Amino acid sequence: MTNLTCEKTIYTLGEDIKLTLTLSCTDNGGAYLWNSDSMFLHWNVYEYTRGFIGSYPKGYALMVITDAVIPPNQTLSYEINLYPISDSGQYTVVATAYNIPGSAAVSFLVNAPPDPSFTINYPSHYLDESGNLNITVNASATTDDFDLIDDMQARWDWNNDTIWDTPWEEANIAISKSVHFADQGRYPIKMEIIDSYGMKNQTVKWIDVLIDKQAPESSAMPYGNNVLIVASDSGSGIDDTFYRIDNGSWELYDYPFVVSGPGNHTVEYYSIDNVGNKETISSIWVTNEIEERTDGIDAGAIAPNFEKTMGAAGFPNTTYLAIISVMAAVISVSSLILQRKK
Repeated sequence: MTNLTCEKTIYTLGEDIKLTLTLSCTDNGGAYLWNSDSMFLHWNVYEYTRGFIGSYPKGYALMVITDAVIPPNQTLSYEINLYPISDSGQYTVVATAYNIPGSAAVSFLVNAPPDPSFTINYPSHYLDESGNLNITVNASATTDDFDLIDDMQARWDWNNDTIWDTPWEEANIAISKSVHFADQGRYPIKMEIIDSYGMKNQTVKWIDVLIDKQAPESSAMPYGNNVLIVASDSGSGIDDTFYRIDNGSWELYDYPFVVSGPGNHTVEYYSIDNVGNKETISSIWVTNEIEERTDGIDAGAIAPNFEKTMGAAGFPNTTYLAIISVMAAVISVSSLILQRKK
């Protein structure tokens, strides 16, 4: 009787496959391999989806056992290393031992680890005031020879310090996390993926982290009884600008505004950038020596928030400041002309 077993049921792609051949005899008289004093083993290899792969090795005997005597009701065992298999699949090996009747078969899986891939998104490179950066990661781009992404799990190491910061979680779900970094620099984000057969693989992506400790700068320019505020920031960018008139409530600045009423007025203003740096409050005097304008000119329509419009269009700060200055001058001259015509 011939029996064939393998060391395990799942092998990694390219790994040596270890088989054990067992020969046994139930005849009380025992058995002797007498054909030319040798026993020849012939092997056929099959794959589940492709069928017959071929004989090993190329039609010749894998091993020769000479002068083997099997005592009555006992067995002989032989360790065999099958050649590495270069393609993933479900395989069956059939062994036929000549001089002993029958054949034996064993099946096993040859699997490659998943091919790991993930995306990482973050709205800004700049850390917030607490030193944190909001990131979103997704491992759904990972592929595997047998599993779909729904069958795999992933875990994450935010600092590549060999300590996993998350447990195993479904790999097809995006994870959003506020990650703390001690300083600006280039940091690795590591992901490990595991398939349903226990095969693992890892990959790393790097992100650039910056620190913005500089507050933005704003300037206010009156023209007539209208006020234009221009804000700039060399780091994370302007988030919002605020102003108030004569110690009133703070208002969000969107476009030039009108200071009403004759006499002297105080306009205070400041800006905040995208990581929370707040500018020191500045102020200007606006003096209305004439009545409010009634010429119908809408200053807000003429000069909208240039910081958010022209800055977003790619103009450098110096360029749009110059444009704003020219426009302010034109508006002032136009106002004088209109006043003289009245």
